[in-house]
Amino acid sequence: MSPEEIIITACLLDNSLIPECCKNLSPETLCRYPHFWRQILEKYNKQESIDLIWGTEYARIHNLTIDFPTIASSIIPITDVKTAFKILQERKIQNDLNIIADRIKRKNISPHILLHEMQALIEKYTQQQEKQEINIDKIIDNCQNIKIKTGFPALDWIIKGITSEYIVLGGLSTHGKSMFVQNIAFNLLKNNVPVCYITAEMSYEQILIRLAIMHSGINPVMFKINEAEKKLFLDAVNEVKKMPFTVLSTNSFTDAKMEITKKQAVLYVIDYLQLFRIFDSDIKTEYQQLDYISKECLRLAHTCDICIFAISQFNRKGVDDIRKEALKGSSQLEQSADIVMLLYSPYDARSLEEKEEFKQRHGDNILNLGVEKNRNYALHGFIRLYFDRKKLLIKEINENEKEV
Repeated sequence: MSPEEIIITACLLDNSLIPECCKNLSPETLCRYPHFWRQILEKYNKQESIDLIWGTEYARIHNLTIDFPTIASSIIPITDVKTAFKILQERKIQNDLNIIADRIKRKNISPHILLHEMQALIEKYTQQQEKQEINIDKIIDNCQNIKIKTGFPALDWIIKGITSEYIVLGGLSTHGKSMFVQNIAFNLLKNNVPVCYITAEMSYEQILIRLAIMHSGINPVMFKINEAEKKLFLDAVNEVKKMPFTVLSTNSFTDAKMEITKKQAVLYVIDYLQLFRIFDSDIKTEYQQLDYISKECLRLAHTCDICIFAISQFNRKGVDDIRKEALKGSSQLEQSADIVMLLYSPYDARSLEEKEEFKQRHGDNILNLGVEKNRNYALHGFIRLYFDRKKLLIKEINENEKEV
């Protein structure tokens, strides 16, 4: 396999490599596939999906003999791209030297000009190599050392923690979407990471009580409590109030944008997307509104260097069709979002008999979380969660703890 094929395959596997490759490579550098590389850059700039399926189809249509599945199974994207960079760089240096050598043969260059051009060439590629080393090392560091963790280890490894990305979480009503995101928010707040919760459904007091229940393990909403438990719960409320947490209750996306652009938090939660509106605008239909809001969320996440975690609803068909296409406005959301996750119950899409049998074996506190799209890291996965309804806490289920 050629270095060009390695770089293209790696970028299809891990889209986060594309900006770094773009800084160091021009389409002409990938001399065997310049048009292919231009298409990748064009789709990336349009924030369209780029993966092995698209790459394989493109190669088939244009009669390119690139065996993507074989290459993908035998490379480590970040490491092998680094090696491929060096090979292409050495090839480019050799070509430049050949041009100078040809001019010398034709006696078309003076010794002084020759010396100047050679020095400039050495300086140019030395600087490029240093730049490549720094950029690649930074990518490796971001992948291996997760800076801001969600509190869910398996999820953190797939999405690389909380970064400047636009994340959409979909699911049916009453399936725990808000509670799951509030658990992530609570995990960040415990580590003093600022969170802003923008909601069209809940008040500050409602969210404060939920966080206090998580913090204390005492639930005065579901159970009667004694005086000692009441005191512990009120202490938890006061402790949560001291955390870097703000709530904006609105359904105006304009208000939400104003709050986000202040950049006073690391994580911004939008609960939930389909309830937000743009008032006093020519954007009238629900489809147009959702399309605009979703694209703005992506832009704000990247330009403000913050994470926007938006909750979305399933269409009705989502009850029997647990896929990202079941999201309301799935085409807009899937195209815009960096990450698409689906939260659903394992009881969904089962017959009544199967549901009862499943509940008898495992209880009714199990949730499934699927990472269906991951633009920057191309990692996907399925995570099983346990929802403690008394303490409102959600945790990952270790396979050794419970087999489902």
